[in-house]
Amino acid sequence: MFNLRLENLMHMEYWFKQPDPTMGFLMWIMVIFLLILTLSGLALKITRRYREDKFHKEIMRRTGNLNLTIGILGLVWLFMRQEHILLLAWRIWALTLLLIFFWWLSRVLRYATKRVPFLRAESAAKEQLEKYLPGRN
Repeated sequence: MFNLRLENLMHMEYWFKQPDPTMGFLMWIMVIFLLILTLSGLALKITRRYREDKFHKEIMRRTGNLNLTIGILGLVWLFMRQEHILLLAWRIWALTLLLIFFWWLSRVLRYATKRVPFLRAESAAKEQLEKYLPGRN
């Protein structure tokens, strides 16, 4: 009933219909992309322990959480789609996951570009002030 056409995106049936399993090259692209996300999330979580800068650690923690969560949920959704599990295989879940990914990524980027410079300046000012306070070695 539906082919890959842009006009199908405007029909509610397209988003809430049980899709056919993904096959061939497209399936492997999706699996590889989601595995890369998952493995990069794990790598970020492991390597952040060896960083000294607490702000860089926090950025790596947030990015690792994002990649790991979206990767695992994407793989679960792809499995549900391949197995024809009703309700959980709908295309709307992939769209929801994509929207969550971009929202979460914008929050991480906003933290890294706006909040971290402010926190670094605040930390430097606090260090400068504590240098002159008694009782600290």
